[in-house]
Amino acid sequence: MNAFPGLSRAVGLDAGGVVDGLIERSIDAFLNLGGNFTIAAPDAPRVCAALAQSRLTVHIATKLNRTHCHPGEVGCCCRAWRAPISTRAAASRRPSRSKIR
Repeated sequence: MNAFPGLSRAVGLDAGGVVDGLIERSIDAFLNLGGNFTIAAPDAPRVCAALAQSRLTVHIATKLNRTHCHPGEVGCCCRAWRAPISTRAAASRRPSRSKIR
Protein backbone atom coordinates (compact mmCIF):
# COMPACT_ATOMS: atom_id res chain seq x y z
CA MET A 1 0.00 0.00 0.00
CA ASN A 2 1.38 3.38 -0.99
CA ALA A 3 1.18 5.88 1.88
CA PHE A 4 1.50 8.75 -0.61
CA PRO A 5 -0.88 8.17 -3.52
CA GLY A 6 0.20 9.83 -6.73
CA LEU A 7 3.92 9.58 -5.98
CA SER A 8 5.93 7.27 -8.15
CA ARG A 9 8.32 4.67 -6.79
CA ALA A 10 10.34 4.79 -10.00
CA VAL A 11 14.07 5.47 -9.84
CA GLY A 12 14.90 9.18 -10.11
CA LEU A 13 17.12 11.06 -12.55
CA ASP A 14 20.73 12.11 -12.38
CA ALA A 15 21.72 15.76 -12.95
CA GLY A 16 21.99 15.30 -16.72
CA GLY A 17 18.55 13.69 -16.86
CA VAL A 18 17.08 16.58 -14.86
CA VAL A 19 18.63 19.13 -17.22
CA ASP A 20 17.23 17.26 -20.24
CA GLY A 21 13.83 16.94 -18.56
CA LEU A 22 13.68 20.65 -17.73
CA ILE A 23 14.59 21.66 -21.27
CA GLU A 24 12.14 19.14 -22.83
CA ARG A 25 9.46 20.15 -20.26
CA SER A 26 8.90 16.56 -19.20
CA ILE A 27 9.55 17.50 -15.53
CA ASP A 28 6.74 19.30 -13.72
CA ALA A 29 8.45 19.94 -10.37
CA PHE A 30 12.01 20.59 -9.24
CA LEU A 31 13.19 20.08 -5.64
CA ASN A 32 16.63 21.55 -4.95
CA LEU A 33 18.28 20.51 -1.69
CA GLY A 34 21.04 23.10 -1.64
CA GLY A 35 23.62 23.89 -4.25
CA ASN A 36 23.57 26.18 -7.25
CA PHE A 37 22.11 23.69 -9.74
CA THR A 38 21.48 25.93 -12.74
CA ILE A 39 24.82 27.72 -12.62
CA ALA A 40 26.70 24.42 -12.24
CA ALA A 41 24.99 23.02 -15.35
CA PRO A 42 26.96 23.02 -18.63
CA ASP A 43 24.47 25.26 -20.45
CA ALA A 44 23.43 27.55 -17.59
CA PRO A 45 21.35 30.10 -19.59
CA ARG A 46 19.17 27.38 -21.17
CA VAL A 47 18.76 25.57 -17.85
CA CYS A 48 17.79 28.82 -16.07
CA ALA A 49 15.17 29.55 -18.73
CA ALA A 50 13.83 25.99 -18.57
CA LEU A 51 13.65 26.09 -14.76
CA ALA A 52 11.65 29.33 -14.91
CA GLN A 53 9.15 27.57 -17.21
CA SER A 54 8.64 24.57 -14.90
CA ARG A 55 5.39 24.23 -12.96
CA LEU A 56 6.85 24.15 -9.44
CA THR A 57 10.27 24.79 -7.95
CA VAL A 58 11.18 24.25 -4.30
CA HIS A 59 14.56 25.34 -3.00
CA ILE A 60 15.79 24.29 0.44
CA ALA A 61 18.96 26.17 1.22
CA THR A 62 20.71 28.10 3.97
CA LYS A 63 22.04 30.79 1.61
CA LEU A 64 20.54 32.43 -1.45
CA ASN A 65 22.14 31.72 -4.82
CA ARG A 66 21.43 32.48 -8.47
CA THR A 67 19.30 29.36 -8.95
CA HIS A 68 16.70 30.91 -6.64
CA CYS A 69 16.30 33.80 -9.10
CA HIS A 70 14.56 31.47 -11.58
CA PRO A 71 11.39 30.25 -9.84
CA GLY A 72 8.82 28.18 -11.66
CA GLU A 73 5.16 29.01 -12.04
CA VAL A 74 3.89 28.27 -8.53
CA GLY A 75 0.51 29.95 -9.07
CA CYS A 76 -1.04 33.08 -10.48
CA CYS A 77 -0.28 35.22 -7.39
CA CYS A 78 2.93 33.76 -6.04
CA ARG A 79 6.10 33.13 -8.02
CA ALA A 80 8.41 31.83 -5.27
CA TRP A 81 8.44 31.01 -1.60
CA ARG A 82 11.47 31.29 0.64
CA ALA A 83 11.43 30.09 4.21
CA PRO A 84 14.34 31.00 6.49
CA ILE A 85 16.41 28.08 7.73
CA SER A 86 18.89 28.18 10.60
CA THR A 87 22.06 26.14 10.58
CA ARG A 88 23.66 24.55 13.61
CA ALA A 89 26.50 27.08 13.35
CA ALA A 90 24.03 29.98 13.42
CA ALA A 91 22.29 28.48 16.45
CA SER A 92 25.60 28.19 18.33
CA ARG A 93 26.33 31.91 17.78
CA ARG A 94 23.09 33.03 19.46
CA PRO A 95 23.45 34.54 22.91
CA SER A 96 22.37 32.17 25.65
CA ARG A 97 19.03 32.91 27.26
CA SER A 98 18.92 33.54 30.96
CA LYS A 99 16.71 31.27 32.98
CA ILE A 100 13.45 32.70 34.21
CA ARG A 101 13.25 32.57 38.00
